[in-house]
Amino acid sequence: MKKKNNRDDFLGTTKRLLRNRVGGRCSNPECRVPTDAPSEEGPEKVNSIGKAAHITAAAPGPGARRYNSALKPIERRSIHNGIWLCGSCADKIDKDDKTYTVALLHEWKRKAEESAKREQGKKLPDEQDAVNTLVAAATGQTAVFLPNLMANASKAASGYLEKLDPRFAVETNFHNGSIHYAIHPKEPVDFKIISDYIYRKELREEIEESVKHGRDFVIDGNHVKLEGIPIIKEFEKRYTINNYKFEHLSRKNITVRLKTISPDSKAESFFYDLHGYAVLGTESIRIEAGGLNGLFLTKIKMPIEGKTAEVIFTVNFKLWDGLQLNSIQYFDKIYQLHYEMINNWKLNISAESEGIRSYAVA
Repeated sequence: MKKKNNRDDFLGTTKRLLRNRVGGRCSNPECRVPTDAPSEEGPEKVNSIGKAAHITAAAPGPGARRYNSALKPIERRSIHNGIWLCGSCADKIDKDDKTYTVALLHEWKRKAEESAKREQGKKLPDEQDAVNTLVAAATGQTAVFLPNLMANASKAASGYLEKLDPRFAVETNFHNGSIHYAIHPKEPVDFKIISDYIYRKELREEIEESVKHGRDFVIDGNHVKLEGIPIIKEFEKRYTINNYKFEHLSRKNITVRLKTISPDSKAESFFYDLHGYAVLGTESIRIEAGGLNGLFLTKIKMPIEGKTAEVIFTVNFKLWDGLQLNSIQYFDKIYQLHYEMINNWKLNISAESEGIRSYAVA
């Protein structure tokens, strides 16, 4: 029988095998959505968003991704050349053969089939599982495993704490085995910091420095108590609080530009733009900005009354570890800045916010 077109399409049995071998789910490991569900059109109808996609194209021509002319037609339409995907992921791989290579698609297929084996006969997590797990944790009963347990726990903890005191937005995260809470006031909040006698002088100095110079500060949770914030009271019931970190919320996003001027004022050199924030204190402005993919950081303390500014540059040389000299990013520019600074070039620093030049240091 003569073929109606030159495509080596899959047979119906091949499509069903591709779908069934991955449990009716998309083979993209970052997707894995179920592809089949009942249709409202009738009890014998199925609404499927799945596709049996060719790993190497079914036919040559424009838009044929990963076409392999060395394959025979029977190989091109065999199950070995197919992968089960949702419609969205199938469209993606048919528009980009640089990202979605033959090797990658075979790897997707292998992992999807392995996942189907592991999941067979096991209950898959649903939305209610997150709630059930948290209840089990609270009651001391054994909790079930959930891949996204930590994210759900963080969300539940934040929601609970925000209900205790709606004046705050709460973020929860787990880092290095410790729980970290970020509490952001939605409005001005009055509270008291009560310190023991030993820590009182150090606490006063920390707060004064913060007010004067816009500095964030950390206080020792073993020596102080915070009153007037119900969320903190809840923490104290449940945890040993090691530290409280206070950050200024009145930060202004800024762009910092560095310029060096030669001793004879005949030459100028411009560095890369740096992005960060500025905090206004009663006596100075604190600026922190970085760039070059985390390689370069500058910290500036600029007195309001126009005295000499304090400028610190930090280069994270660890990012260059193990690299050849000719492949180190930004080496020439950082070396040039260092050379000019030690040879008495004048440094000019300007900071802009929303296109308006706010601060300048010469």
